Amino acid sequence: KGQLQDRQGCRITMIKGNMYAKSLGDLGDFNKSQSLFVTSMTIFHLNEFEISMNSLVKSKWLKMARSCSLHSVDFLFRNLCNIELLQALLGQKYGYFPLPYQITAFNFSIIRTFLLANQKPIELLDQWYKEDTNTVPPIYILQPISSYLVNYNNMEAKAEIQAQDLAAWSNIYQQIQELLCHVILILIIYMCVCMSGSLGIEQEITGGILDVDKTVVNDSSLCMIRTFANVESISNDAAIMAYFDIDQEKQEIDERANRLLCHLRDHKLTEKLNQQQILQFTIDWRPDGINPHQCQPHRDYLQQYCLAFYKNVKGMIDKVMINVTESIIDRNPLYQEILHHLHFCLKQNRLFYGRQQELTIIQDYLQHAASKPIPSSSHKYKNTPLVVLGPSGCGKTSFIAKSVEWASKNLTTADIIVRFLGHTADSLSVIKTLTSLCQQIGQLYDQPSTGIPKHYSKLVIYFLRLLALANRRKPLILFLDGLDELPCSHKDDYHLSWLPKQLPPYVAMVISIKDDHDHHNRLKALKNAFPLDSCYIELKAMTIDAASQIIDDWLYLQSRTLTPQQRQLLSSAILRCSLPLFIRLLFNQIVQWHSYQSISQQELANDIPTAIHKLFDRFENKHGKVLFSRTASYIASSRYGLTVNELLDLLSCDALVMEEIHQYQPNQSN
Repeated sequence: KGQLQDRQGCRITMIKGNMYAKSLGDLGDFNKSQSLFVTSMTIFHLNEFEISMNSLVKSKWLKMARSCSLHSVDFLFRNLCNIELLQALLGQKYGYFPLPYQITAFNFSIIRTFLLANQKPIELLDQWYKEDTNTVPPIYILQPISSYLVNYNNMEAKAEIQAQDLAAWSNIYQQIQELLCHVILILIIYMCVCMSGSLGIEQEITGGILDVDKTVVNDSSLCMIRTFANVESISNDAAIMAYFDIDQEKQEIDERANRLLCHLRDHKLTEKLNQQQILQFTIDWRPDGINPHQCQPHRDYLQQYCLAFYKNVKGMIDKVMINVTESIIDRNPLYQEILHHLHFCLKQNRLFYGRQQELTIIQDYLQHAASKPIPSSSHKYKNTPLVVLGPSGCGKTSFIAKSVEWASKNLTTADIIVRFLGHTADSLSVIKTLTSLCQQIGQLYDQPSTGIPKHYSKLVIYFLRLLALANRRKPLILFLDGLDELPCSHKDDYHLSWLPKQLPPYVAMVISIKDDHDHHNRLKALKNAFPLDSCYIELKAMTIDAASQIIDDWLYLQSRTLTPQQRQLLSSAILRCSLPLFIRLLFNQIVQWHSYQSISQQELANDIPTAIHKLFDRFENKHGKVLFSRTASYIASSRYGLTVNELLDLLSCDALVMEEIHQYQPNQSN
């Protein structure tokens, strides 16, 4: 019926309304699986728009969810990195102006020189910003508050002791901010400092709107601006402080914050967004702020505000869903299954390094299987599957992914099927895997999709019969990674009776399995079925030089390096274990090291289990022990995993999690 070709040459062919992967091409950008979520992010100041957001959630939340449900998707209304819709709610408050988290060494040097020339004290700047030469080029990093004020975030400390540290940081923050404000005279440098580490509302708007291509922003962004009229007096009361930036000493609007807000609102956003994307609202000011309970105009404003938000976001949702293919192709479960494994293959292929000798063996096997109907008696391959062996963490999955890439580029006439067993619901058991494979092979060789047996023994016979359809014009190559992931619930699973002892002509099969004590029975059955040594490729630990080179390459890609002392610690760790998974876990740890840190040998793991435990320790330190441990427990306890919404629902109903969160966000306890 036709042929669809993506940007990277992945050919997806439609035959009789069914889709299958004709060729992997060069593993480029495959068509994305249909998303189950419309992700939306709304940027606003909590105190300034609390009443508006509460009214919006109460009156329009259900309608927003229903609008998405018509497209068979969920609506995620929170801060996510990968967003599709973004709304910015602006008023007359620029908000908290955070200190920059990092400053380039070049800019820091000029700032420091400028302050010294103007006889300004720089001791605090030197104390709180430390140079990190592990970053290329070097940067200065703002130190954690608790590194000097240990009780600032210590909820177990006495209230008066914590209050002292809170007051001390407030004073330090104001002094450093005043120093940096002097640099505003050098506008270019100031903007570089501001943009390099700001976490305020302008930085979020910059990342979500201003730095995004205009063609994308036009269909996915909305800016709603509220302005108060008749503001006659300025004071330090809580109401006006929630809606305006106030200079408490001068008892007037903060001139610097107001200038930044006006530049963002009246220039940057108007230049980026169309006029239809910017909605203006003007209401009269009251001494108690927005009060819909006692002021009818304010009540009317909230209704108009919520209705405008709903209509515009609903319109953006409809536009997003128009771009999602609604054909039978996208809704075909087999098509989704194939795409999932291809995307995973692409991801794993990016992590592959080395193994050239082993790759040569598998390439030789695939070439002979695809071109020779029956190998000669002298050839080492006897029409049997090729088995990749190795301990957990040796890189079998990445090795399989690299082999898939090579086959797709060099064996262009062959049909290639890949399954990473255990990664999808249709690859969790032998029967489900065989059924999925039979469906895809049937589409490849124009067989009817109905009639696939459900009984195990009949399904095995049907699978073997389909393999025989391969021919010289259309060889068939199957990659099955993680044979050990299939549960051993059936009595024949240990004997692996579903695996063909002899492959039909023009068929190649590559499987991988763990070589460890936990899978001894299955591995023994596998070697009994395929006794020839030539049927196996063993992946061992990497050489020390190769592991070191890989880490250096990864550091280079991240614009990072290490100090000589840190490199010695790294070399010692690699000597103890050089399995690829350990190397990856080790890199994830050392890439976060700073040159000014003192690292001990005890901080590095000796093996993969210890490295995983240390990874979990870092997660606990970053996100909180209760939050991380409960999140990991829920995911591990679920049989088929959890969606984002399900996980958030579980965490929200967990009293221990909410208690920990409320310690740091007491104003959210309701």
